[in-house]
Amino acid sequence: MNSPQPVGPEVEDRRARSLVWAVLASVGWIGASLYLTQVTTLPRELRQDLDDTAAHLGLGVLVAGCLVCVVWALGRQGRRLIAAATVAAGLAALFLVGTELLQAPSLARQPQVSDAVADTVGVVVVTVLLLLAFRARNPIPSWTARGFLALASVGLVVVIVGALSTPPVELRQPAEAAQATSAVDPTPCITDVVVIPAPSAPLEPGSGPSSEPLVRLDLAQDVTSGGGTTQPIELVRSGAVDHRPGVGATFAGEMDGISSAEPVDDLLAEIRSAQRFSVDVWLALEDLNQSGPARIVALAGGTTRTESNFHLGAEGDQLSVRMRTECNDTNWMLVDSLTDEPTHLALTYDRGEVSVYIDGAPRLRYRLVDADLESWLPSVPLTIGNEATLNRPLRGTVSVVTFWAGALTDGDVAALARVPDRRDSLRN
Repeated sequence: MNSPQPVGPEVEDRRARSLVWAVLASVGWIGASLYLTQVTTLPRELRQDLDDTAAHLGLGVLVAGCLVCVVWALGRQGRRLIAAATVAAGLAALFLVGTELLQAPSLARQPQVSDAVADTVGVVVVTVLLLLAFRARNPIPSWTARGFLALASVGLVVVIVGALSTPPVELRQPAEAAQATSAVDPTPCITDVVVIPAPSAPLEPGSGPSSEPLVRLDLAQDVTSGGGTTQPIELVRSGAVDHRPGVGATFAGEMDGISSAEPVDDLLAEIRSAQRFSVDVWLALEDLNQSGPARIVALAGGTTRTESNFHLGAEGDQLSVRMRTECNDTNWMLVDSLTDEPTHLALTYDRGEVSVYIDGAPRLRYRLVDADLESWLPSVPLTIGNEATLNRPLRGTVSVVTFWAGALTDGDVAALARVPDRRDSLRN
């Protein structure tokens, strides 16, 4: 009877070192699973600065690298190594892209083609590089490798079941999806509409924006120019705009309006580059029979969908929002209710996610399909109280308009709405 051959220290050492591959593969697989399925639950303040495409490229490298390393550690050679690594890379790509698609039910995130492409590119690149470099010399025990693959498979099934059975992640706070109270139904360009009831008590304000505004037009002080971190903006009045020092600019006639003397290319460049921006406005409407919609503030060359980048306006007693998107359909939303009292309005845009605030409280959130601010038109003016074509007049007083870099938080907006001097001056 043959007796078992003794295992020397050198063999034991090589096997122990090779177990590192299984450990690294397990950590990588679990880390990728957590990122791809749980990133939507992070506070927006933490996730808004993540570069998703770069992160997905790294995840592709990580997951495929882990699986291919396990194949190598199993001792595959020659064509068997190529075939096994190709299978491992295919599984990695399916895992990454499939998990990305599982996020579709979430209101906080939509699958992105760029992310899926980055996943696949990362898988292909690392697989090719590892195949060129590998020489299978230190195989790990087959039971160890098979155990890892079994655990990884079970983990993948758990991730899929968990993602499918978990309710959609709502946008930063619970809200009622009230289609009946939304004046415009979702269209092919607008999805995940959430109308939020007015709060019974004011929200707790934060400390306010930490950065300087891109543009601040304080019409209570000056209706000829505005400043900020972008180039100064020279303003031109049309019609009979009444400047009321300490209050704002009052628009009453059909031809009344304020416009930048030149296109605001610097502001547009900042917004288009960042794919994020916020705007807030203090105003008091003269009446609640506005029509057009009447323009409060706009970045547009005209009134049509093809001429407009963005506007906040008023239609009756509802706030009108238009954001340009490459989707060739309606991109216009209304949210009620405005009053003829001094009001603070704000909008934030964060890579397709739009949030609209009235008096410091979020009232509407939705996502734009095919949203890419690179599609915004260049060389358009910034207008207040009317459209550039002077055929969407507002009846009311605008005190200040401010554009901010990035997406303000709920606390930031609540803080901006707590300016008693601004509200009191508009009552005069």
